[in-house]
Amino acid sequence: ELEKMLIEANVFYWAASLLSHTYSYISQVVSAKGSPPFEVPQLRFVKAGVAIVHDSTATKSDGKVTTMHRVYLVEELIEDCNGGSSEFIKFIHNGSAIPLLAEVDPLYFIAEFLSFTQHVQYEKTGGLAYVSDLQGMYTTIIMT
Repeated sequence: ELEKMLIEANVFYWAASLLSHTYSYISQVVSAKGSPPFEVPQLRFVKAGVAIVHDSTATKSDGKVTTMHRVYLVEELIEDCNGGSSEFIKFIHNGSAIPLLAEVDPLYFIAEFLSFTQHVQYEKTGGLAYVSDLQGMYTTIIMT
């Protein structure tokens, strides 16, 4: 189970790195060509980590031995501006880069931006990687 959780945590790391790379690309383009006529959404992935619970058992000698008891993937609690839990919005499905929200939806610009991030990630990694199945809230995107 530890191996599975470490793989999942590594996926979070790479997703955040790909998003950071996308923002670096945007900064380079803005420096060279100026600001776009729209605001670039400032998004991030949920913070996550692996928690390992150990049991301590006494031995016949003076020392203690610990054994791994449980492993958890721990993610930050996402709350809305009023302190309550919010429902996630699925912006992009894993089978297509086309935004799932209607163009009239007030959050469509985020879905469109996330589609753009997929394109940048795909191009900048030579087609090797991009983050899909993007969902979340206005300020935090959650990868599933």
